[in-house]
Amino acid sequence: MSFFFNDTATTEIYTLSLHDALPISSPGSLVDESMNITARAYAERGGTPALVRRLSSRPSDARSPAILFRLADLYKERSLYPEAIGTYRTYIKRYPRGKDLPAALAHLIESYHIRGDTTAALNLAESYPEVLGPGSPWYTGALEAARGKAMAAIFENLKTSAERRRARFQAGGTEKELEKALADLGKYAQITSGQEPCGIQYLKGLTLADMNAYPEAALTLDALAERKTCADRAEAAGIRSLDFQIDTYNQTRKVDLDILGKTVGILEKSSPQNPATRKAILTLAQINLNSAHYQEARRHLSYLIRKYPSSPESAGARMLMARTFFRENDFKQASAWFREAWRKAKDPEERAEAKKLHIYSRFKDAEELSRQKKPGDAAERFDSIYRRFPDSDVAQMSLYNAGQIYRNMGLEMKATSLFEELAAAYEKSDLASEALTTSVHILRALGAPVRAAEDSLALANRSTGDDRISALIQSADLFAEGKEFARASTLRGLAVKEAPEPLERRSSQILLAGENLESAGMWNRALEKYTAVISIRTRNPGNPVAGRLAYNAAKARSEERRVGKER
Repeated sequence: MSFFFNDTATTEIYTLSLHDALPISSPGSLVDESMNITARAYAERGGTPALVRRLSSRPSDARSPAILFRLADLYKERSLYPEAIGTYRTYIKRYPRGKDLPAALAHLIESYHIRGDTTAALNLAESYPEVLGPGSPWYTGALEAARGKAMAAIFENLKTSAERRRARFQAGGTEKELEKALADLGKYAQITSGQEPCGIQYLKGLTLADMNAYPEAALTLDALAERKTCADRAEAAGIRSLDFQIDTYNQTRKVDLDILGKTVGILEKSSPQNPATRKAILTLAQINLNSAHYQEARRHLSYLIRKYPSSPESAGARMLMARTFFRENDFKQASAWFREAWRKAKDPEERAEAKKLHIYSRFKDAEELSRQKKPGDAAERFDSIYRRFPDSDVAQMSLYNAGQIYRNMGLEMKATSLFEELAAAYEKSDLASEALTTSVHILRALGAPVRAAEDSLALANRSTGDDRISALIQSADLFAEGKEFARASTLRGLAVKEAPEPLERRSSQILLAGENLESAGMWNRALEKYTAVISIRTRNPGNPVAGRLAYNAAKARSEERRVGKER
């Protein structure tokens, strides 16, 4: 067997030497068949080391690289991948100018992938520029057509490597993968001494974003979006640039407004009808608003409203426009813009929110007028809020504020009317109770005790516990002051019935009820009240207050007090 191997290989190599002038690639030729036989012979016996020794022992010629390459391919065809990998690597090392060098690299990468050695495949793909690129031994001796194919292979491998590096990072790899991907993409400009292809620049932007280098990613993608030769990538680049910047802002609350503004400007020019453009303008305005750049925010919002008046984003733009004025305490303008948003919004929830903010802005405007010492205008504004929007959250406060302002202006009866209206309109309002309390105070001071008594009774009817009892007694006092003695007595009796304790208050109110009845000419009923006060003293002999009140009751019950009272 050894004799056969040596004899066959030697014969075929000798045959090759006799036909050096024949093209290697002539299929079916004697030369072609001899090379195939030689490769098969060494595959069967001796392998790559033996072939390399044999080729090293004879003068170098054009057949040697081809035989070694065919041996590597033969191993690959037979799925002997370790042998194929070793032979391809030997070829690449021994024959850096070999005609089959591009194919050897491609087959070696494929073998690595089949073996599952993706790292080796990536490293080999990334070595393409050095092995096949300008300045390499192979490139220097290759024909123009071969060079063009090699350059295409270089670029494709760099692109593929960068994509795979990104995928490895996203699958849990380290940032080193991204750095290598970025280095791969950077080789394009180095090799061509010019601009990267559109797809490579796009991939470069994405890789920078993976590295959280958002400003650099945005600038790279923005530059691509502006390239007239990259129309198929421009829109996607601008949108991705915008996405990256917005992500940065959402995560850090920081963004370069100059870069973001440029990105939005590019989208406005290149993709005016894309919905993403409208959203971009709205987002830029929102970020300017958040950054207190109100004039700049309004500039973008005005453009959006003017350019896309019927778009969903324009409704949001009107709301943001209102908010810019609200932030600057220009509540009149804010109110106008919220009203516009309320009028134009189609979504029910958006309409409801715009209406609510419109009303609240009017309320704040009224407060501002009050601070500016314009009480009449402020009161009218507060009053109009209640008249137009009685169900709003600020309606009660508006009516109350109007009343307080009129009171401070000396228009106390007008103020009282508003306070009473507030109580009538909002039965369960704590603010209405406060308004009634104020109204009682005003009316008593103005000498209108009966009307004050009515308001105090209304206050009692909306109160509970001690507050109700106090309001009932106050109402009784006011009715007595207004000579409505019978009503006064009735309310005192109600207070005693609902709250018989403490004893001192019960005795006092019964005594006053008797005096009220006596003043009303109802002596017999008054006598009953006086007797009741004396009875309380009898049951509680040690209580000094009850004793004093009983003394007064007894005195009132005396014969002298009865003269002329009731027949």
